[in-house]
Amino acid sequence: MHAKAILIMIVALTVLLGLGFAPPACGQQSPMQQYWTNNYSTFNFPTSSDYQWQVLAKAQPDECFFSVGDPNNLASFIANYPGNLSTGYGPCSLDGKTGQPKVNQAYLWGLTKHGTDLWFGTIANTLCLVMEGLGVTSPLQENTVVCEGAGKDLRPPRIFRFDTNQNQLSEMTSLVLAKGSLHADRLESTIGLRSAGSNNGVVILGGISPKGVTMFAFNGKTKQFIDSIVYDGTTVVGGVTLPAYSNIRQWLKINGELYVGVATSTGSGLFGGTGGAILHWIGNTTRPFQFETVGSVQGDPAYLAHFKGRLFVSTWGGPSGSLGTVLYMSPEFDGGKLTTADAGNWTLVWRLSNYEVEPSAGAAGGAIMGFDGWLYFTTMTPPGAQLLQFSQMYPNAPTDTTSMIDNFLGSYRPTEVFRGKNFGSSKQKIELLYGSKLLPKYNPSSNTWSLVPNNLNQSPKWGFAGYNNFFNSYTWWMHKYNGELFIGTFDWSYLLFETLFDQYGSKIPPQVINTARSFEGADMLMLDSSSDTPVAISLDGMGNFSNYGIRTMITANGNMYLGTANPFNLLTNPNSSQYDGKLGGWELIGMWSNDNSSGSDNDDD
Repeated sequence: MHAKAILIMIVALTVLLGLGFAPPACGQQSPMQQYWTNNYSTFNFPTSSDYQWQVLAKAQPDECFFSVGDPNNLASFIANYPGNLSTGYGPCSLDGKTGQPKVNQAYLWGLTKHGTDLWFGTIANTLCLVMEGLGVTSPLQENTVVCEGAGKDLRPPRIFRFDTNQNQLSEMTSLVLAKGSLHADRLESTIGLRSAGSNNGVVILGGISPKGVTMFAFNGKTKQFIDSIVYDGTTVVGGVTLPAYSNIRQWLKINGELYVGVATSTGSGLFGGTGGAILHWIGNTTRPFQFETVGSVQGDPAYLAHFKGRLFVSTWGGPSGSLGTVLYMSPEFDGGKLTTADAGNWTLVWRLSNYEVEPSAGAAGGAIMGFDGWLYFTTMTPPGAQLLQFSQMYPNAPTDTTSMIDNFLGSYRPTEVFRGKNFGSSKQKIELLYGSKLLPKYNPSSNTWSLVPNNLNQSPKWGFAGYNNFFNSYTWWMHKYNGELFIGTFDWSYLLFETLFDQYGSKIPPQVINTARSFEGADMLMLDSSSDTPVAISLDGMGNFSNYGIRTMITANGNMYLGTANPFNLLTNPNSSQYDGKLGGWELIGMWSNDNSSGSDNDDD
């Protein structure tokens, strides 16, 4: 069977089986099905062999899983935290009961460096938490993943340091726990350590908890834990009540100064709140949690980029009519720094509604980066979230099988990619790189979908949304290394395919499964210049198809390092022929150029 035909079959399986719907009679396709099939019926992405990589560290099994709802599951985790199962990937037991190894730590989430050391934090069972956030609370158990639901999947994060000189991983979590119950309670109530930054000898990992944003500070030189804090609106430090923050994502160092974005409102905006702040770190090793507010935005700050002497921020959520994300630009500060006087002077320079025509297709702000004279900016959407939005916006829409398939396909958008220059001026220019000239738009009066031109009235320069991959719904990270721009995605095909293969494996030709595995896993793309088009470094999760995301990247000691997202907590059999011995849990991957050149990661264009 030809690879293109196999890919079409995979997309058909995705649409018709993945959502639990039966195919239409006689194989007829609706206009929405034809739209996506026509766009993604071929896949031709050029590849590059200029780089090679190696897995340097990986999450290990840290729990013995017995069955959904068994209290011994959590008991075995607590008995090991913050360590791993003594049996590794082998059989495990507790109180005379035998279980199977489970690896909870799913994402290498926040990542920073101090000298030649990498510091990072994790989050456990992320897929389960996202599903629960979308309203799925019932248990799920497949061959490769289990979600117990109803809050039973929460596990505290861990903190690691990786010495790039010695290629050695060290657990740092215990330093926090040993400092006393206050710090231990803050870490154990943290859902995950989403962000990390470092400057002037201090390493800070920031996380999210039900109470607010938590932070943990270390001395990068001595490797010792300094202090922790929680921004919950009630904590008092030096007689001052700290503000309440609900989210924290990316830190960025510019001109020797460190900045981070935090959400100040949980609001009801699409994909995030309606208020956020940009903080400038002014602390030291004695007082590590000192900040001043240098920016105020209407949205949850997601990604930061330095471009043409300004700081740009993409958001989750935003003001009315933004459809989920906006792009803000700071005042110009050239080689200096932002100050409190700049806080109210940020400019909204772009919103998703400048392109998108369908409100239910709103998306969050993805990675952004200045490169070769342009600012590249993107979108991201958890698969299924836009269908949920559609159901909320159009409660009277029909829910029969054919309509539901169309509503998913009409509202779904893979990650879209834009670039711009001359922001905020009469010469501002925006280009659509990956997207669609025609977009689906819903008419609630007639309960029909139609295709209309996007609001930019542009055809994409490089291809269809998702980098020509239907399943790339996030652009999760961008990073400059060795003079080139690297792009990491979230590809959700593994989530779907493995579920289908578990349920329908005997009915699916082996060549379909084999071809699917060549597409499963996150994509790592590389752009050499703004006059070129991206090429693929990897289309299969850097050699592990269960790595569904390239979550973060950084340059240290001349090499580039990647952190992956891999929530498949039961994928713990290294001898499995069914899964080619691939394993779940985060990976730290080192990557370098074949010409042995030493890379840099300058944060400006």
